[in-house]
Amino acid sequence: MTIQKTDEQKSIDELVDLYELIAVRAVDRAGTILKDAFYAKKERMVKSKYEIVTDMDLRSQKIIVNTLRKFVPEHNILSEEAVEINKDSLFTWIIDPLDGTHNYMDSRYSFGINIGLLMEKQFIFSLSYLPFGNRLEGGREIYISKKGRGAFMNDKHVRVSDKTRLNEMTLLLNSSISRDPESASALFSILVRRLNRVRIPGSAAVELCYIASGRADVMVAQYLKPYDLVGCLHVEEAGGKVTDFFGNPITTSTHSIVASNGICHDQIIEALQNEFFSPGEKRVSRLIKN
Repeated sequence: MTIQKTDEQKSIDELVDLYELIAVRAVDRAGTILKDAFYAKKERMVKSKYEIVTDMDLRSQKIIVNTLRKFVPEHNILSEEAVEINKDSLFTWIIDPLDGTHNYMDSRYSFGINIGLLMEKQFIFSLSYLPFGNRLEGGREIYISKKGRGAFMNDKHVRVSDKTRLNEMTLLLNSSISRDPESASALFSILVRRLNRVRIPGSAAVELCYIASGRADVMVAQYLKPYDLVGCLHVEEAGGKVTDFFGNPITTSTHSIVASNGICHDQIIEALQNEFFSPGEKRVSRLIKN
């Protein structure tokens, strides 16, 4: 059975295809400068108690923002490093010019660039650029997802894993340990008993791409910002599931997520409800506030 698209949907799809070309052009240029400076000494600046920014974050951001302003000047832009342009547009670009800054500072491969496009607060296009995603071939990986049209890595369709047993799955934990050691320790203790392979890549962009492509099976993360959520569309379009810790659909205001292949999702949510949010704990209010 073929589902006929409305003229409006066809028009939006055509626009997204055009915007994809613009976004790819932007990350190609930004990714090149990040790769060129990968082993060089970076200028480090403290952004907050828990966050740093480098001169390369800012250079990458400048390239991406300038490219978008050149080709779609009527669109809104929200970028992590203090750039917010409001044109009262239906479309808003969400940008993280360098996700995994600590890794990049130390010349570790786990970092990437996130660019997402919102239409009325819903992601309709996501792009994650991993400059060293395919290290065996020394090549980049570009993950691209379009709402209702699938997820792709370097133009090849990707799918989440088909594992069904929790004890056979790999967990990626993005826990903001320095921000909340007690909460991170509790999460680790609860989840490691169920998923005995745990990794902490240190980049939401990388982690969500790994879930979407079946390289890992579950991701649990706290204290996220809109820029970190770009890759959630990859997971959903690859057949997986993403919710908050309570099992609710995510929004750009969501701070804590579970992303999975979908098969085990309810078991993870149940574990969090039964053990992480135990009676008398303050974690619920802390998660909501943060």
